Formats: sequence, structure tokens, C-alpha cells
Amino acid sequence: HLLLDDRSAEGARLEIQKLLQLLSTGFAVCHEILVCDVEDTVLVDNASHGIAAVLRSISANLPAGKRGLLYLDLAYGEVKAALAFVGGVAPYNDTRSRDHDHALFEVATEHLFPDVTDDALVGAVEAALDAAGGRVGFAVFSHVVSTPGLVLPVARLAALCRARGVRVLIDGAHAPG
Repeated sequence: HLLLDDRSAEGARLEIQKLLQLLSTGFAVCHEILVCDVEDTVLVDNASHGIAAVLRSISANLPAGKRGLLYLDLAYGEVKAALAFVGGVAPYNDTRSRDHDHALFEVATEHLFPDVTDDALVGAVEAALDAAGGRVGFAVFSHVVSTPGLVLPVARLAALCRARGVRVLIDGAHAPG
């Protein structure tokens, strides 16, 4: 019986080694496709979990006075839920702590449709940043918005935000391919 357990353990160890090799190969392929550093890549269950992890960890990395979070009203529902949690918005949080005291700045885009343009989207974000008076420290944008089916000008949005000292997270889950 002990011999069977030892063999089972060895078999499991070999399977884990195979899995780690496959993961390593997968990271290398991602690096080539996405043009990113393998060291900067992590595995998550899905993009929403990854975004939630980043949002929950930003409190320690944003300076006082720039703790606001900016996003478009087009954001995916799970991203909005993670933002609400970090912003301390009920029902996600009943007590506000330093980790959950971020002002939320939702950029309205409804008025831009049906003939939305990249310039109009960038203009709406610029206006929201101006209205926030320098309080935004982090922005979240989707690269591809499923509803209404739109590819956002993320390079321009990120450049605008970076020029104002705002860190940017791009939800690129639907962009590859």
C-alpha cells in the first residue's frame, strides 16, 4: 500500500512538472503575441478577477489628493462592481476605510451616440478630468466595449491620462484576435 502511495506521489509530481512546462510555454507565446514581458504576466481566472485584484491593490499606490477613479459608463458590469467596492459604495462596503475611500468619476457617453467618434470620446474624458480638478489618480478603460460594440481609442485615452499624472488600466480581454 505504501508503494502505491509513493508511485501516486511521483506520478502527481511528474504531472505538475508537465503542467509547469506548459504554463511556461504559454507565457512565452503570450509574450510574443501581446509584446509584453513574461515577468510582467500573471495568470488569473478571468479578466474581471484580474481587474478587481489591481483595483483592490491601488490604495497604497495613489497619492493623497489623487485617489479618484475614472471610468466610462460603458465599462463592463464586473469592472463597475469592483470600482464600486473600492469606492466604498453600498452594498459593497458599509464602512469607509483608507482602502475604500476613492471618489468615483463616471464619464457619461450616452449623449455621444449614435455617431460617436474617437475625438468625442477623448473629449468627454478630458472634460471629466478637468471637472475632477486633479483628483483622479487612476483610470480604467476597456479596449473593446461589447455593448454597443466599439473599439475605444485607448492609446489616446492613456496618453491623455498619463499627461495628467493619472495611471491607466486597460481591460484588453476582448482585444487580442
